[in-house]
Amino acid sequence: MADLLGLAVWALLWLLALWGSLTLLKGRPVNPLLVLLATVSAPVLFVVGFVAGLFISAAMAAVFPPLLLLAVPSAFLLGVLLALAAISALTGVGILRSLLAVLLATLIASMASYLIWHTAVPPQIAGPTPLRPF
Repeated sequence: MADLLGLAVWALLWLLALWGSLTLLKGRPVNPLLVLLATVSAPVLFVVGFVAGLFISAAMAAVFPPLLLLAVPSAFLLGVLLALAAISALTGVGILRSLLAVLLATLIASMASYLIWHTAVPPQIAGPTPLRPF
């Protein structure tokens, strides 16, 4: 249960960092619900773009087999571009700015999680114990 709580805290932290970085890069506030929708839909669209890129590369490799070497990198690039386009379309920023916002949010979330997990937690102070008469 603690692992799920930690994952939920990290996801909330990343979502807030993405919202802040998109707001910073756009120059005016971005709707947090659209950022949440973009965060949920971007991985799904990444997988859709990756699979579509693999199918397109496989079809092109049937004509020219050396193109099969570029199948995975081109499919990965298509998936990333589709995910960034979803973030860009939902939040109203450009694709390059959405890439910068994702990188900035990832940097902020990783630094915050490093600080959360690597700071020393002081020991708990024991509460007063009742005196026993005997």
